[in-house]
Amino acid sequence: MVAFAARGHVELLNLATCRASVLADVSATDVRFSPDGRWLAYSRVVDDATAPAGLFVVSVHGGPVRAPLGAGVAAWTWAPQGDRLYAVTSDGSLVSSSPTGQRRVVTAGLGRMTAAGLGSCSGSRPTASGQWSTAGAVLGPAGSLT
Repeated sequence: MVAFAARGHVELLNLATCRASVLADVSATDVRFSPDGRWLAYSRVVDDATAPAGLFVVSVHGGPVRAPLGAGVAAWTWAPQGDRLYAVTSDGSLVSSSPTGQRRVVTAGLGRMTAAGLGSCSGSRPTASGQWSTAGAVLGPAGSLT
């Protein structure tokens, strides 16, 4: 499977059958599969102030398009298992959500965080078997800035 944004759609191409299916009718960028392959997330391209911007998620089988992280997403990534999304919001908070929209604030004030202060963040931090990045910072497997 290959996912891409083209011609004002988010599309999924089955390479075995050479069939494309439209999952969302929207101009988008940054289309990414969840690590488990069940979901596609993408950033909506906004041409005017009337269209909602943000991060959206849809099942690879189709269905409703959701905005599980809410408004103001500045940078985002999938958790390694694909069961959660993490984002840094424009106000500097780290938020987390399942693809279906069970959002929670992990910690506030990341905009004020420095590499030395990562360990002092309140609340839980995501841990992973690999690395993930948000807003230019890369968290390693133990949750440390590298």
